[in-house]
Amino acid sequence: EFEDKAMTYRELDNRANQLAHYLKKQGVKRDTFVGLILERSFEMFISILATLKAGGAYVPMDPEYPRDRIEFLIKDIQTPVVLTLGSIKSRHALDQLTGEGGTGSSANRQKLTVLSVDTQWREQVSAHPTKRLVCENKPEDMAYMIYTSGSTGQPKGCPNTHGGIANYLQWTSTTYTLNSRDIVLCKSPYTFDVSVGEMLWPLICGSKTVIAIPGGHRDTAYLARTFKAKGITATRFVPSMLQVFLEEPGVEACGSVSRIIVSGEALPVEVVKKFSELLPQAKLINLYGPTEAAVDVTYWECKADDSLTTIPIGYPISNNRLYVLDENKVPVPVGVYGELYIGGVQVARGYWNRPELTAEKFIKDPFSKDAGARMYRTGDRARFQENGVIEYQGRVDFQVKIRGNRVELGEIESALLNYDKLSQVVVVAKKLHGESGAQSLVAYLVSKDKSAPATSEELREFLKTKLPEYMVPSGFIELESIPTNSSGKADRKILMSREDDITLQQKVYEAPIDDVEKAIVEAWEQVLKVSPVGRNDNFFELGGDSLGLIRVMQRLRTAKIGLELKD
Repeated sequence: EFEDKAMTYRELDNRANQLAHYLKKQGVKRDTFVGLILERSFEMFISILATLKAGGAYVPMDPEYPRDRIEFLIKDIQTPVVLTLGSIKSRHALDQLTGEGGTGSSANRQKLTVLSVDTQWREQVSAHPTKRLVCENKPEDMAYMIYTSGSTGQPKGCPNTHGGIANYLQWTSTTYTLNSRDIVLCKSPYTFDVSVGEMLWPLICGSKTVIAIPGGHRDTAYLARTFKAKGITATRFVPSMLQVFLEEPGVEACGSVSRIIVSGEALPVEVVKKFSELLPQAKLINLYGPTEAAVDVTYWECKADDSLTTIPIGYPISNNRLYVLDENKVPVPVGVYGELYIGGVQVARGYWNRPELTAEKFIKDPFSKDAGARMYRTGDRARFQENGVIEYQGRVDFQVKIRGNRVELGEIESALLNYDKLSQVVVVAKKLHGESGAQSLVAYLVSKDKSAPATSEELREFLKTKLPEYMVPSGFIELESIPTNSSGKADRKILMSREDDITLQQKVYEAPIDDVEKAIVEAWEQVLKVSPVGRNDNFFELGGDSLGLIRVMQRLRTAKIGLELKD
């Protein structure tokens, strides 16, 4: 169900089969990538299923990505075809994409085809048969590829296999059974790997899926209304977004909810307690898994009466093996922290076109009896408890999570160093003065010309053309020089401990002039813990982020101010 329209299983299957036949004619087969540039819609589901039916692997791209990033991804995957919507195609001039598809020498490559699955369906797809295609895939074939941030300055793709996702779905549907009475809300961005389970889990159980409108996953009022109006029984959240959702007035009236899955970030104890108070009838399930292992590899069911001070990531999912090893890759004793490694059927094939990085991160599994078995080095710190439960404790490197998205700080630093006014850049993640408690990105800069430093406004506009929104820092701090440690490297610990006032980015003060502006100013001051805020100020330059904006919207609704998040 999407907005006021509904689609049956038969209609979905028929349309996916027609599109799969079309993709076959475009050259899609086993281990062929199909680029998707879509918003949440019926067409998103049809396109994903059609790609899998044709034997290919889908590569989701956010229509909000900068043009440079989309072009890089298209060239990297060498796809023969991109599926999109008519509105997105015209908005981004996708017909002008220059990426070449196919494999082999350039002389043999196919021309890239860009199909609008909605507006071009009748002329391009509708004549194809609804007959199902014979499945040619093997368990080791690629099913999808998600791109994550890369420390070298470019995103890196990680293809996951049919065998990995099939194992995950089998475990999920067996452990947390859905049936035809369940109604699941599909709200995770499809560029986030948790969406794979969120979309396919209800479909293999015969449940009903309600598709959230584009942008709906950021609007807590819309989500609460949808839960109540549609009788949603299950969905998925990033912990930081669940925290904001639980602050929405009337959440306790979402009585149909029976289970909520959270993943993507560490789950705070206080969120579990608030969830138990407001939705006592529902289970809260904490899952963990990097993009390099199909969706999730551990699980923990939270209990309302737990006296835990830290929420663990739990036990391994069936057919996965987790190890906590020291720097010599030797298992550490129970209770001792080490680095977490993942082995088993859900480990991905490696990084696309990155053989050196693949060899570094995907290594031989010495603890497995299976010849050729590999394990993935996560970079996460963890330890085993006496009862076999795994406890997570941060990272061993410079990778961070921003609103559930993996961010390599080096990719942001590399992008900023391409700006001709800067000579040095270090980006860190730290908690700012707002109330969310989540980490924000702060960039420390040294300008080439100290008399004419780069402004935060121009840097932000520059980065918007290079990086997704969540990777643009909230604060830009100009320094005389970057502090270094005894080895001459940037001292990130000093930068992390600085208490910089992001309000230094405030503009010349001008007071609000009407009731709407006064209400906005009051909401900004409450959320950002900054005062005074004036008409010329920029929410993001004051240290705000998208979660902070959701909190602003909650306050404006309470004040009866009729604005939407996009306003």
